[in-house]
Parts: sequence; C-alpha cells; structure tokens
Amino acid sequence: MWLRSPDALVDVTFAVTPGQQYKLKSLQWSGNHEFPTETLQKMVRAEPGQPANTVRLGDNLKDIQKLYGSRGFVTAAIKPEAEFDDAAGTVTIRLDVTEGSVFHMGELEFRGLDNSLMAKLRNAWKIRFGEVYDSTYLSEYLPAAHKLLPPTLDWDVAPHVTANVRDKTVDVDLIYSVKAPK
Repeated sequence: MWLRSPDALVDVTFAVTPGQQYKLKSLQWSGNHEFPTETLQKMVRAEPGQPANTVRLGDNLKDIQKLYGSRGFVTAAIKPEAEFDDAAGTVTIRLDVTEGSVFHMGELEFRGLDNSLMAKLRNAWKIRFGEVYDSTYLSEYLPAAHKLLPPTLDWDVAPHVTANVRDKTVDVDLIYSVKAPK
C-alpha cells in the first residue's frame, strides 16, 4: 500500500494473521412475537456446522427488519450477540428482537407538482391515513407513480419518510423535480 505525503512516498506493509474459524453451533431467538421463530429462522441462510458468516447474517437481519417494517414495525431492531466456545471452535448467536410499536400512515405530501398531477399521484397511493404503514410500499409505489408523470420530462423524486415516535405515525413527503426535458 502506498501512502502519499506532501514530501515523499512511503511503502507500508501490514502482516495479517487469520484467527480461528468458528462453525455455527446454533441461532437462538428471543423477543419475537409477530413472527414465529421458524419463519425468521428460514430467512437466515446459516446452517449449524457451517462456518459462521457474519456478513451474510447481517444481510439476512436487514431482510428480517424489512419484513417487520411491512407490518408497521418500523423501529424493529435485532441485536445479535455471539457466545464463542474456543475449545470446540463453535459460536452460538443469540438474536434479541425488539419489535417496538406498530406505526400507522400519517401525512402524505407531494411537492413540485401541479394540482391535477398531485391528485393523480395521491389517488395511486394505496395506504390510507391511519392504516398500518408498510415500509416496503414506497419501493412498489414509486415506479408505478413514475408512469403517471408526463413522459416528455425527466423526473426526479426525493422521498422523505419520517417516523413520529410520539404518535406512532409515519409521514411521507415526496419532492418532485424535473431534471431536464427528454
């Protein structure tokens, strides 16, 4: 690796010594009530006896958070804790789920559009005020809404999603702008 200083180049070498590789002994779930352990377990691609892959586990836990978000649990969190057995070369991973409260749809705002276009896009939004908020819905809505925009312009949308912890609602603000004519 080369580091550049204003005056000179310095060659730096780092020695890397791999540590012990651990095999997964088990995953232990707690705190989950909305989804059974079997459902969550199937979403984690980790088999007992195989090398523990924390990068893959992290990706799997993000998918589980999305699942919770689809049911209104937008503040759901999963805290992994590893318990290593050096002698056996295994690790038990405890996954503590904090589901939090169910959030509902709050305000929906559109900016940068005329009234008729705003009305079309508001009509296309399926989650009504007070209904359980699905945090995955925006990724479905935006491509469908894009088809309702005038095709002669190159549109950009900046979504702002705000979870209001006090009243357990989610406000969505969609700011539209035109990048350039097509």
